[in-house]
Amino acid sequence: MVLAGESRRFAAQAVSTCGEEIAKLEKNVIRKERVMKKLLMLVAIVMSVFSVTACNTMQGAGEDIERGGEKIQDAADR
Repeated sequence: MVLAGESRRFAAQAVSTCGEEIAKLEKNVIRKERVMKKLLMLVAIVMSVFSVTACNTMQGAGEDIERGGEKIQDAADR
C-alpha cells in the first residue's frame, strides 16, 4: 500500500505542476495578445498619418496642376 500512497502524492504533484504550467501559458498568451493589440494600434496610427499626409500631397499636386492649366489657358488667350 505504500506504493498507492506514493502514486497519489506523485499524481497530486503532477496535477499541481500541470496547473502551474497552464497558468504560465495563459499569462504568455495574454501578454502576446496585449503586444499584438499595441502593434495593431501603432500600425493603424501610422497608416492614418500617412493617409493624411498623402491627402495633403495630392491636394498640393492638384493645385500645382490647376495653376499650370491656368497659365496655359492665359497663354492661349493672348
